[in-house]
This record gives sequence, C-alpha cells and structure tokens, in this order.
Amino acid sequence: MKKEKSLLIKQLSNINKNLMTHNQMMSVFLKFALDSSSYKSKTINDAFKASEKQNEILKAIHKSNF
Repeated sequence: MKKEKSLLIKQLSNINKNLMTHNQMMSVFLKFALDSSSYKSKTINDAFKASEKQNEILKAIHKSNF
C-alpha cells in the first residue's frame, strides 16, 4: 500500500511538472503571437530584443524538461 501511494505521488508530481511546462510554453507562444502582430511597427533592435527574450525562456523550459 505504501509503495503504491509513493508511486502515485511520483506520477502526480510528474504530471504537475508537465502541466507547468505546458503553461510556460503556451505563455511564450501567446506572447510571440501578440508581439509578432506588432513587429511591423517595431524597430529591428526592438524585434531582436523581443526574440532574444523568447529564446531565453524557451531554453529555460527545455532545460527543465531534462
């Protein structure tokens, strides 16, 4: 019984981690979708800064998955 409970807690923890990662990814995609519609009005430097920040977030998400 204790072993099953421990396994269940581990599985729930993994599901929670995956859902948090999914939420982070969706927030990046949403931000990109909103920013990309306004890229026409941004300078090249502003667009570059925005894409650098998005890449940082995506790299952090990737590292947390492994």
